[in-house]
Formats: sequence, structure tokens, C-alpha cells
Amino acid sequence: MKRLILLIVWLLVMHPAPAQKSIEATTVIKSATIYLQGAEMLMRSSVNVPAGSSDIVFTNLPQYLNASTIQVSASSDLTILSAVFALNYLHSMKESTIEKRLKDSLDLLTSQLKKTIGQKNIVKGQMDLLNANKDVSGQNTGLNMDQLARMYEFYAVKMNDLISQQLTLELKEKILNEIIQKVQNQTNEFNSKYNQPTGEITVSVASKAAQSSTFNISFLISDAGWSPVYDVRSKDVKSPVTLNYKANVWQRSGIDWNDIKVKLSTGNPTVDATGPSLAIWFLDFYHPIIYGVRDQAAPSQADGYIKKSEAMENRNMDSNSSTAADYTTVTRTQLTAEFIITIPYDIPSDGKPHLIAIQDYQLPATYRYYAVPKLDNDAFLVADISAWEDLSLLPGTANIFFEGTYVGQSYLDPASTSDSLTISLGRDKSIVIRREKVKDYSKPKAIGDNVRQSFAYNIIIKNTKSEAIDIKILDQFPISQQGKIEVTPDDAGGASTDQSTGKLTWNLHLEKNEEKKVQFSFTVKYPKDQVISGL
Repeated sequence: MKRLILLIVWLLVMHPAPAQKSIEATTVIKSATIYLQGAEMLMRSSVNVPAGSSDIVFTNLPQYLNASTIQVSASSDLTILSAVFALNYLHSMKESTIEKRLKDSLDLLTSQLKKTIGQKNIVKGQMDLLNANKDVSGQNTGLNMDQLARMYEFYAVKMNDLISQQLTLELKEKILNEIIQKVQNQTNEFNSKYNQPTGEITVSVASKAAQSSTFNISFLISDAGWSPVYDVRSKDVKSPVTLNYKANVWQRSGIDWNDIKVKLSTGNPTVDATGPSLAIWFLDFYHPIIYGVRDQAAPSQADGYIKKSEAMENRNMDSNSSTAADYTTVTRTQLTAEFIITIPYDIPSDGKPHLIAIQDYQLPATYRYYAVPKLDNDAFLVADISAWEDLSLLPGTANIFFEGTYVGQSYLDPASTSDSLTISLGRDKSIVIRREKVKDYSKPKAIGDNVRQSFAYNIIIKNTKSEAIDIKILDQFPISQQGKIEVTPDDAGGASTDQSTGKLTWNLHLEKNEEKKVQFSFTVKYPKDQVISGL
């Protein structure tokens, strides 16, 4: 009875009353425009359309598409009357190649486990049989002592061999169970993704004659996006900087995007495009209102990680070979930029980031050193990059390479820059810096109800490089936040001083193997019954 009911439901859903002809058609994804959050998918299907009115049901579409963004066009002369989106719970997403391999592996492992358990049972039976026949005596069986000794020797050898087999089989069974559990967990993850209802778009059309037509169907999905990542490469302090602009692209549409054209957009269709408007600002007395608390599920987000092994791959900067970035066209509008990638890409529906090269730029750079000895005795090489404003850069992680070596990660934020884009290229150990407190200055002296205490610091910089350098040294005077604490700068040591922040800046030029010393000092006066923090 239950089977009959299911059959009737299936017939009603899949074969409704024939008001007009219904044709089922499959679609193939041809391209995708990927936004920072969301993507527009373009699906294509060739359909033999009969004369008259008919419904064409395009199947195996994402279940979470935005129905209000559906657009349908046809290549031939026919009339599109409507397009309606619905979910089909009787059809699930097609099994992926990976899922099929997992299931095949699970079947093979299960078969090996059954065989191992069978072998273990045989060994146990042999041990039971051997134990049942070991209790013999020469008096009962007519065996003499020599024969009895040989029999017990045979028992010991055989039992040791069976125990060894048993331990080996038990270990094999344990390992197989662990592997099976891992494969089963991975299979369950894929099942949760593919055993889901699929989306369907039913397009009603009217055609004067039977004809073949190609349909293009586009729509937006929210479960996709991309984020920028950069490789910044410099050969030496005399060369321009190479900026490799890349994208980590991800999607969870339920459909693997195989061999498709990709377009990356800096726009975000999920953000409200309407500007805010001011309402009347009312003032009233405060009346507290107590609300009940309910749980809200956090929205899902893509796993954003950078494959360092890919990002740290060091290719020759002088190579004339082309890269994927050579096949990217950039178009810019008033509000957004689009990167059109002409090389087809495969992007599985796994929610994991997949790297796409966007563009490679050669940018002029000015190199300098800077150090903050109060915090770190190392000198840092910095590149000030110009002519970057028109590159449509976005905030993102940057992998830094200098002189062919990976030196670390930085964060590139174009929004926080002004005339030049500043990128730190790492530490230079060939510049030796020391910051020392001059002890003779630091003895406190009581004057009435107050204490005066002077401080002085020496900063020694030595250039052990084989060439001259320019370096910026930063330090500071303290700033008082209390009227009873007075700070008097005594000697800035030739540094430029920012009175509001107390920051000291020295711009020094050092020839090769040259050493320079700068000194600054200040005096603090405070009540003798108080303890000053921060000195």
C-alpha cells in the first residue's frame, strides 16, 4: 500500500495533468560573474520546442538561487510567457566523481574488513581445536615420553604461530575500522551536500512552429564570492616592484563549475544599493522595555585560507613565459571594476578557496629603511609604491618576496594610504642598532614636595652593508596626562619633533661601514608621594 501511495505521488508531481506539453531539459553552466559576496550564474540548454504552448522544466539548478533575479532568453523566434522557480524534493543533485570514488573505496574497505574478520575466526577455531586436543597422556594414548615431548613441542610452535596471526589480524581490523570511519564521515559530508532538493525553473513558451532553440538562463546566488590576495616581489632596492594580483574564489551552489569563463567583480549585489535618508530626530524620556531572548543562527561564511604552498611558489621574475594573468581584461565603471578571465577554470562546489590569477603589475618603488629601537632593534626595509591608484586594489593579505626569498606576510590596505602604497619588505640584519639608557641622567632629585628625574637615551646605528643607506629612526618623548606631572624636553638630538604626540624622527644617511649616534633627553617633575607609571 505504501509503495502504491509513493508511486501515485511521483506520477502526480512528475507527470501533472496534461494542460499543455511539458518538456524536461538539463542545463550546463557556461560562465559566472563572481562578486565579493554572491555570483551570477549563466546556464545554457538546447531544447526542441514543439509548436503551440509548452512548459520547459530546466532541472538540477541550485536550490538557493534568488528567484527574483531569474532572466531567460531564447535564440529563436518564440514567446516566453513566464518563468517560475520551485524546489524538487524527489530529485537530488547528481553524484560527484569524488563521492563515487568514496563509495567505491568504502565498498572495497568493507569487503577487506569482512575477509579479515573471517580469517580471524578461522585462527580462533584452530586455537580452540588445538587446545581441546592438547590434554593427552602417554598412559591413556599409548604415547611414550619422546612422542609426548614432540607433541607438546608441536603445540607450542603451532600456538605461537596462531597467536601471531591473531594479533596481526586484530591490528589490521583496527586499522580498517579507523579508515572506514574516516571515509564514512567524508561520505556523509558529501551526502549532506548532494542529497538535497534541486531547483527547477519552469519556463512557459509559445511557438508558432516546432523548432530547436538555445535558452540562456541567468540568476544570482549568495553562496559564492572571492577575496583578493597579493604576491609582492622585489629583486633588489634598485628594481621596480612586481605585484601579482590574485583571487581566492569559492562557491557552494551545489553544481561543480567545470571549464567555465569567469568574471570577477569588485561589486557586491547583496549590499543595499539605495542610499540612506534621514528621518526626523525625536527626543523623549527613556522608558526601558524588556524583550525576550531568542537564539539566532549565525550566517554561514566561506573558509578563507591561503594556500601558502601556492603563494610562496617562487617563479623567476625575469621569465618571459606567460601566466594566467596575461589572459585577463580589466574594465572599470564609475562604481566597480571587472576582471574578465579568458582562460576557462574549474571551481568545485566545495566552499574552499581556489586561486585565480588576475593581473601582474610592474610598479615604480622608492626604497628606504626605518627602525623603532624602543620596540625593536632591527631595521626594516620599506617600499613606497607609486602609480597604484588605478589598479582597483582591495584590502587583502600580501605575501612578500625579496631577493628571491619569502620574507613573510603583510596586509595591503589601499583605503588607508594616500600618495604612495607602503609595503614592508622585512628585516635587514646588516644594519646594527642599539638603544641604551644613559644611567648618569636617571637619578631622581627631591626639590621641595616634588621629584625631578632626568632621562637620556643613546641610539647607535651602524651600516655594515657594502653600500650607503638612508634610514628613518623613530622614538618619542612622553606626554603628561596630569597637571601635576611636567615633562620638559631637554635635547631632541637633532630630531624633528611632533609636539602633540612627542614623536621624534631622525632621517639619517650612512655610508658603508659608517656608524652614527644620536642622543635625546628629557626631564620629568612629579609629586614625591606619587609613583609614575610608564617610565
